[in-house]
Amino acid sequence: MPVVCRNRLTFVFLFSVLWLAPLYAANVQAAAFNKRGCPSGEEKIRLANTDFQGALLQVARQFEYLIAIHENVQQPHYHPPLAQCRSLHEWLTLLLDGSGFSYRLLKDTILIVPADSGTAASASQAGSYMEEIIVSGEAPSYIYQRRPGIISGDAGFTMNPDTLRRSGMYQLSNALELASGVKVEDNRYAIIRGMTGRYQSIRLNGGELPGLDPNGQSFPLDFIPLGIVNSIDLHKSVYADAPGSASAGVVSLNTVQLPDNDYVRLSASVINRPGANYAEVLQGHQGTSDHYGFDDGSRDIPAELRLSAGNGGLNTLTAAQRKASAEAAVGDMGLYKSNSYHSSDLSFTTGLAGGDNIRTGGTLTLNLRDRWQQSFIDSTVYSTGVGYSGSSASFHHEDSEHQRSEHTLDLNALATLGTELNRNHYLGFNTLFLHQATSHGELIRTQAKNEDNLPVDSAYQRNLVTWTERQLKQYQLYGNHHITPSTHLNWQISAYKNSYNSPHKLDYRYFSLASDAGFSLQTKPGTNDISWQRMDQHTFNTGIHFDHLYSLSLRETHFTGTIKFGTESSIKKRTGYLLNYWFEDIGNIADDSQLMQQRNPSDIFTPDRIIGDNNSNGFLLMENMSSGDTGLSGRFYQARQYNGAAYLLNDFDLSPNWRFIAGLRRERNTIRADLWEQQTEPLYTLENTTRWLPSFSLEHRYRSDSIRFNYSQTIVWPGINELLPVVYQDLDTRAQTIGNPELKSSDVHNLDISWQWQPADDLRLYSGVFMKRIRHPIEGIFVDNNKENNQATHSNYTFHNADFAAVRGIEMEADYSLNLADEHRLNILGRYAGIRSITKNDDETRTLQGQPRYISAIRLQYNLYSQHAFNLMYKRSGTQLYITSNSTDLPPVYQQPRHELDISYSASIRDTRISLAVNNVLNTEHQYTQGVYDYLRYYSGRVWRLSMDVLL
Repeated sequence: MPVVCRNRLTFVFLFSVLWLAPLYAANVQAAAFNKRGCPSGEEKIRLANTDFQGALLQVARQFEYLIAIHENVQQPHYHPPLAQCRSLHEWLTLLLDGSGFSYRLLKDTILIVPADSGTAASASQAGSYMEEIIVSGEAPSYIYQRRPGIISGDAGFTMNPDTLRRSGMYQLSNALELASGVKVEDNRYAIIRGMTGRYQSIRLNGGELPGLDPNGQSFPLDFIPLGIVNSIDLHKSVYADAPGSASAGVVSLNTVQLPDNDYVRLSASVINRPGANYAEVLQGHQGTSDHYGFDDGSRDIPAELRLSAGNGGLNTLTAAQRKASAEAAVGDMGLYKSNSYHSSDLSFTTGLAGGDNIRTGGTLTLNLRDRWQQSFIDSTVYSTGVGYSGSSASFHHEDSEHQRSEHTLDLNALATLGTELNRNHYLGFNTLFLHQATSHGELIRTQAKNEDNLPVDSAYQRNLVTWTERQLKQYQLYGNHHITPSTHLNWQISAYKNSYNSPHKLDYRYFSLASDAGFSLQTKPGTNDISWQRMDQHTFNTGIHFDHLYSLSLRETHFTGTIKFGTESSIKKRTGYLLNYWFEDIGNIADDSQLMQQRNPSDIFTPDRIIGDNNSNGFLLMENMSSGDTGLSGRFYQARQYNGAAYLLNDFDLSPNWRFIAGLRRERNTIRADLWEQQTEPLYTLENTTRWLPSFSLEHRYRSDSIRFNYSQTIVWPGINELLPVVYQDLDTRAQTIGNPELKSSDVHNLDISWQWQPADDLRLYSGVFMKRIRHPIEGIFVDNNKENNQATHSNYTFHNADFAAVRGIEMEADYSLNLADEHRLNILGRYAGIRSITKNDDETRTLQGQPRYISAIRLQYNLYSQHAFNLMYKRSGTQLYITSNSTDLPPVYQQPRHELDISYSASIRDTRISLAVNNVLNTEHQYTQGVYDYLRYYSGRVWRLSMDVLL
């Protein structure tokens, strides 16, 4: 049967399943409800015959509340009351009569608590009980979550920032690593179930967060300060209402909304990283406003140089114009030694709200982070046998020693406004501003060696000076509306503007071609580069979601369910350029060894030595310019991406114990782009694909135990950076990255089975298995493009589709809480995921790129009188394929396992919390191996943090 026909039949079948049940339910119930409609605030519910806890759940769902049920709740003589119109209070009072339990309402949650707590203590007990739920860092099985407007299914992990602070954690990455199967690279990018960023979706208030770098598509987690986050959810199993790209999962971040009470919170941290703070570091030119995180304009590209780049290049300038542009382009190229100071975080948050039936308020959060980091790195890169001078070289590989210094400043602000009407309607507006500036200085000393690992007469010193600004502005309008007690509308409109600017980026090398010779600056392509790189992207995305709670009665059995449908769209418009220049010697000026050994190139490329044509002796400014101006070729680029989706989902309770979810999503992705030098052309279509993505789940619950089977089909769309043939330089690996316009999307089939049970009040266990089959997985690989670009080493990186990949694994979790004495509690959390994968490409079989063999973590938390908390967190992950290769002569790169240990202590004194944390206590080595050599090897150092948080 043709594929198109099969897809249509699948759609027809699922459409029937999704729609017929609620339509049939509506027909069965319409007459009864229309003839005997209940007054506002009351519901008529036909309860199950035997399951008391299931009856409580039905009541909560009918009134659209969450419910937390105490494990010991029983009703030995339970009989379902008659289906009459009753209020929530009447239903719960009737059900709980004689059980020894009562209920309390905490916001949108019903708490079933012992009845002997007394009315005066009820609020305190309810808050304490809910606090215990939140502190666990999990969504326990006895919290039945079916909140309108969020992704369907239970979150595999949920946490709020206050819990993180009590645990000595101050980054989103720390939170996510408490979930099984999650590893975070460099505190920035998550690996979920062995799958990297292209298999995930990160959302803020329902809107997708765009990538910030031109050479990446993942949003860096360290860019979001905890001060603006209200909750963090991770869904590893997704359904039709989740993005089609979420093969590994969805990370949902929700910002602070309408506060319950007026408040002011101040947070401050002082951070010390030995070797990075109060140390000698490397820095380039410092502008007058660098300490605020903004360039003062001294690094801007000269106006005439920028104008010539779009009008034919340097050859269109007169000799005088070219000379003047070159003199302005030099600027200050020095790499200097300076002294760093302490690192710190400062946060201010306030919230106001007022009103009864109509509540209005807002919040304001300001956050400033100042961080120093320094690494001393050893690296090895294989050689292609061609030296930078263009002549044959006899070296086999290059060994390098790096001193890398980075100073990062983050300035973030979030303002929210909200209005709530009778708990039924909420309208909110968010304005988010994130700005990050990084000053990068690096000195690399490189020695060429032969196959016996002995030095040869070739060495160089490479200097890197980079100033980078990343910025994100978000404007979001969203609403939540209870149209009827059973019908809910959730919508959001977001507009993002993000920019990347790296002006006056310097990369120059001093070479020595003999053991007794000094180091001289070279004037060949790639040896004294001055470049300007910029990217601007506008993103507009929308989402609208309806869900309707319906009921169905068949004989004596009553069913409930939720039908949900919605649409989402995202439009991205990206523009950018990479303008690279260097100086070439004309005549014999480079024969002056004393001149060429000056340590600052600005002392070499002086105005009196710069020329405007090749008719005299001096240094002439050159550029990397494409020979043609047609096709995907040029230094300027623009891209347009459209992603649109619609879905239909039915979440149905087959019985009080059985739950069935089925859905279908249609998603279309289009990417069109062009590269040019002078004249733009019609955009080339690089991606135009539509997929039908089915999903379904069957779950059985009994009290706190549950078992779930889940299947979904997802899609991995190539990113703009992976498709565009634009060259980027990666500072961490020193690899040149270029996109591949021939990339195809990857189809992913996801299957997982999980079992969660609670054999005792203080013990929760979880285990699961998952399997993923990927057709045409996208991977990054090393390539040898020496003939095309005359590079000296295997440092060229691109993307390709392998033929097939499969990932399978097992996850295990255990949470144990032990009461040692009065007010003494020990919480133990354990996580483990064992992962195996296979990737086939032609005749090659290996593991999937980015997949560690295992991910493990254990956390111990000791709480004393609810005022003191001691935390210990240990993490370790297995060997991971970091970079693949398309050459049999070039081994792949593997990241080796390492131990990580974090400890912290916090104490509360009234409304003040003080904490001391030490991260990376063991300071084990980061090691990346390539064949018999170390591709990268370094220590990141311990981090000491003293923090104070005051609630006013």
